[in-house]
Amino acid sequence: DEIVAITYTRKAALEIMERLRSEIKERGNSKEFINAKEMLGIAYIGTIHGFCLRLIQENPVEAGLDPSVQILEQPRAMAILKESVSKAIIKGLEDEKVFDMVAEFGYDKLRSELFELLIKLRNQGLNGVPRECIQGQQEKTIADLIKRALNIYTDKKSEMNVIDYEDQLQMTQKMLKGHPEVLEYYREKFKFIMVDEYQDLNFVQDSILRMLGQGTNLFVVGDKKQSIFGFRGARVELFGKLFSDLKRKGQDIVLRDNFRSSKGIIQFVNKCFDNLMEDYESIVHHRPVSEIPAVHFLLPKSDGNMDDRKKLEGCMIAGKILEMIYCDDVKVFDKDKGEYRRPVFGDFTILLRKRTHRDYFIKALEDAGIPYYVAESGSIIEESRCVRDLINALETIECKDKIALYGTLTRLMGADDEKLAEFVMEYKNLEYGLEGKALKQDFKSLNKAFDVIIRWMGYKERLTLYELIKRIIDDTGLLDMAASIGEQEISALFKFLDYARDCDEMGCNLEEFMDELNYIGEEVNEPFITEEANDAVKFMTIHSSKGLEFPIVILADAASNFERANSTILFEPEAGIAVKNQDKYKKVKEFIEQKERQEAKRLLYVALTRARDYLVISGELKSGNQDNFIKWLYRDEYIDEHIIIKNKPEEFDAFDGFNKQPSKQKPVVPRRFKETNIKVSNVLSVTSLAEYTRCPRRFYLKNILGLYENVFFDEIDQGSDRLPAYERGEIVHKILERHPKFQTDEIDEIVKMESVKQLCKQDELFISRIPQFI
Repeated sequence: DEIVAITYTRKAALEIMERLRSEIKERGNSKEFINAKEMLGIAYIGTIHGFCLRLIQENPVEAGLDPSVQILEQPRAMAILKESVSKAIIKGLEDEKVFDMVAEFGYDKLRSELFELLIKLRNQGLNGVPRECIQGQQEKTIADLIKRALNIYTDKKSEMNVIDYEDQLQMTQKMLKGHPEVLEYYREKFKFIMVDEYQDLNFVQDSILRMLGQGTNLFVVGDKKQSIFGFRGARVELFGKLFSDLKRKGQDIVLRDNFRSSKGIIQFVNKCFDNLMEDYESIVHHRPVSEIPAVHFLLPKSDGNMDDRKKLEGCMIAGKILEMIYCDDVKVFDKDKGEYRRPVFGDFTILLRKRTHRDYFIKALEDAGIPYYVAESGSIIEESRCVRDLINALETIECKDKIALYGTLTRLMGADDEKLAEFVMEYKNLEYGLEGKALKQDFKSLNKAFDVIIRWMGYKERLTLYELIKRIIDDTGLLDMAASIGEQEISALFKFLDYARDCDEMGCNLEEFMDELNYIGEEVNEPFITEEANDAVKFMTIHSSKGLEFPIVILADAASNFERANSTILFEPEAGIAVKNQDKYKKVKEFIEQKERQEAKRLLYVALTRARDYLVISGELKSGNQDNFIKWLYRDEYIDEHIIIKNKPEEFDAFDGFNKQPSKQKPVVPRRFKETNIKVSNVLSVTSLAEYTRCPRRFYLKNILGLYENVFFDEIDQGSDRLPAYERGEIVHKILERHPKFQTDEIDEIVKMESVKQLCKQDELFISRIPQFI
């Protein structure tokens, strides 16, 4: 507990803990190591936010922290912050200057711009627009609105008794500055402070660590070439300043040796970044030299529109993967076996700067029969088809959204487009089905679907968010659908349920919950990779790939241009604040775009250095002045005989084995349920464990024997006298709870005792057989 180890992710912290535990175990059972193992549980190992939270929890009085306070998760915090901005603008309309600004920019535009500005300020550790940035009336009006919004946000957090992630940092900084005795205590306590990925820290985080470290007991690891989280407030210049300061007082160790990538990749990276980056220090390769070129360019040529061009690029990527799979000369190094082998699909990772065009490449792999896996945990909404289907259902319940209703009917209820078209022709719109009126016999199947949705709408005010979502999952068999796709989809559903439960605890209603969904997973998180992805091509953003390595990297969509700074309100601490109609706007815009251009170069460096054996770069060559990755990389001075270049899909045919494509395989994450016909019978529903705890016999009947069915999927003819499956299930459950032992001839008496409907012969036979299974 005298050593602090700060990691960038929780996963990295857990890995350190596990390595320490293993090392202690190997050292033996001496008293010293037994004690060390016990102390490991209280070690200061974790993220900077976790570390700061622990400090203020250890000193609640000095930090002004209520011991019962809860942590406000990011999506909920963003929703409340946006609501606070809205209230600030509405309250400010009495001010003529605010009124004029709303009239000039529009309410929605102004709210969006102020919200984005507020996020940037908080990411920088700032509680408002810096005074030196306020130079005119417009800046003052903006600063006043930001201050008012922050006050509303702070009051709301106090009312809820919560703090957000930025509060953890700022409360720690304030406590250490305002209470010298607390600062002195920790300075004496912590003998060493070790920080990983220092180049990704912001002003507040840097300030806290510098106060505690005193400049002499700091051990930091970082690489300014890999600072890629500017959108989170990371300031690469802080690392450079710390490096200079520590260099005067201590020692710097520069690690230039690279044991990951092949010689061809290292040489190419060095050539490119000698020109792209100032003061670039070349890295040195230490891998055996391969005769096969390690760097490949795919440069599709097409006169078509954007859609045609992306399809062509996807086709070439699929062709390249198959070519490398079947080419005898292509070998990757197996680290576990210590030898070279032929590549498999699981060796390929497709990296993207952004997800905009990813579906084109997924479709190309599907068409080629190549299994793929989306290895992201950033947004469960974007990555999970099942979660998006759930959200459609919730939007239908909340606001009767016609697009969401269509998605619910087709995706969850199995309605076909032809039948829905007939319905709209007959009743003018889909929403008519939600009015609960009788429909023609021709729409019997749709009538069932609408009845289920109407029932959900009735549950909206009576059930918690968790219970409502659980009911939708059970009514539609969505968990079985997720199971037929894979572990990733199941995990996404349970994450979504966990988030709903958290929102229940915060007192959210469905409307507030829907607002918050916009912010789920906006942060870049660690990739989620399961065993089923071992032999599938992985899709990943460059940000998510940081710290990882892959045998074969395909940098796709490398010709996409970088976004420009086009916000109405721009802000950068060094450049100030500017509004689009001001003279200084152009200057601030250029400053921001220059910073973003430098970060894009660092992002490119991260992408290229993920590759171990082969690097494939894909994108069309464009004319024009806008920068993109392919423009930076494909230059005459970088290209030599050791780099392979291909322009057309037909060029792959020359390779033996290219036409021996595998049979059409199911992608690891298929895009449509219609392609999935697998029925997984051994996957339990969301409520199964709770049912088992409450009544093991009911659990057995429902989950093992399958006697309890959902009313929507009951296929009994409507003309039958037989009870619906769900009613039969409820009767059986009630009978078995109260009459655990009964004979067949006692059915009528028991039915009367329990005041249930008279059973038909089929139902009597159904219930009479139950004792056989008990």
